[in-house]
Amino acid sequence: MSNSKPVSQFGRRQFLTTFALGAAAAPLVSLGRRTLAEEAAPPAASLCYSNKRVLRDTDLRYLGAMRVPGGGAAMDFSYGQMTGRRVDGQTRLIMVGNAVQGDPVYEFADTGSYHADPAQAPRMSLVRAWGDIYGNARRTWDQQGGERIIAGRRPGGIHWNETKQLLYWTYYETYNVTGIPDWCLGASRLDPSGAVAFGPWRPAGDGKKGPWRCLRVAEHPSGEMLCGSSLQSGNINSPWGPDMWVGAFPTPNTPAGLNAPDLPIRKYLTYYPMVGKVNPDGSFNGPLIAFRRSGDYFYEPNGGIQTHIDPTKNGGVGSWTELDKIGGASWIDLPDVHGVVFTGAFASAHVWYANANNQQCSHGVATPVAITGPVSTDAWPFMIIYDPADLEAVRAGQRTDYSINPAQIINARTKFGVATSGVTSVGSSCSIVGQYFDAASRKLYIAAPEADWTIPGVGFPLVHVFQIA
Repeated sequence: MSNSKPVSQFGRRQFLTTFALGAAAAPLVSLGRRTLAEEAAPPAASLCYSNKRVLRDTDLRYLGAMRVPGGGAAMDFSYGQMTGRRVDGQTRLIMVGNAVQGDPVYEFADTGSYHADPAQAPRMSLVRAWGDIYGNARRTWDQQGGERIIAGRRPGGIHWNETKQLLYWTYYETYNVTGIPDWCLGASRLDPSGAVAFGPWRPAGDGKKGPWRCLRVAEHPSGEMLCGSSLQSGNINSPWGPDMWVGAFPTPNTPAGLNAPDLPIRKYLTYYPMVGKVNPDGSFNGPLIAFRRSGDYFYEPNGGIQTHIDPTKNGGVGSWTELDKIGGASWIDLPDVHGVVFTGAFASAHVWYANANNQQCSHGVATPVAITGPVSTDAWPFMIIYDPADLEAVRAGQRTDYSINPAQIINARTKFGVATSGVTSVGSSCSIVGQYFDAASRKLYIAAPEADWTIPGVGFPLVHVFQIA
């Protein structure tokens, strides 16, 4: 199911325009490696990694959703960043709240029971309002060493590290069109008396630094830090598909700030923009180095810079568009099954760049939201699952990064019936974002921002819960 309640005009101006999407329900898409274009992919590396089966949709059972509290936590205009931890045997979810009130952090208790209908989903109880956990650590500097004030600062992702007892978090500038390599990573110790912040640090790998490498934080089964970026303003600097890098978690003793060394990270997975490689008719030159995805969109020859290909010229397979979004990632490693799960949303149907003079696509379809920027008339929430062996092969230098295809792409709406925000909800459209995987219970929690409109006029996140069989 999907809620189509839009955000208010006042809120829309304040809430980050990540992407704007339209109104119809997409058909089920559950793609595997054999259905994707393989023109750039070499044979699988001979890497002895694991005899576990790779996670699939058939391993996932949707249990239902939970709502955030109706009061005591400013969860409207939340981007859905989420992590979790166990305290005295109780599962707790840690979520970032209102993006226009400083991104306060809250800790909620798992209800233990769930419902697919948002109107009947139980509300989590508020364990603690941590508030501002960032102290003076959300800072960055320019190339001359002067402190740079970030305009339109937004949270990226959060991750609780149980071993280090630290909550890691990222931040970035929403309109960094020139690709400034900002500091972007911090951590907080959640003491009984309040949060104590450390950092900032700047991850760096293969010539790119800061938020261009690290907007999300997760954890490898080995205990290493996993970083990943996503499309942002100045998107030519961004990855064009799921993105994952690996390095060591910094600690309170790790040098931080302007004069500290960058944190080295290595590649697990990335894809590249096709800008300059796509012809006006949607055909393309050279290998397809962007992520290969469902071709359920109409190619728009709008005369501007072409960022994605025409699926009809590639056997029905499309490529990552400038409206596709990665929200979260988890590396799941259980005794019998494993997989790397990315969540987000795909734009579909009519995808183009709208402005005052271009409020209709080339086929005459009107934009669902009156903004200047990329828009589309449809979207759907995805779960992209990779075989961990493929990613390990990239890290080992045995596979080319952009050649890796996922084991499966799942339309979470049609497969599981998850509720998301409406397609006109600017900033959260149809997306599923933050993740927390609790290995003890084998439950995967995924947040859908602005999916709960059961309180009139307020869009709160829903938390969807899956059981891994």
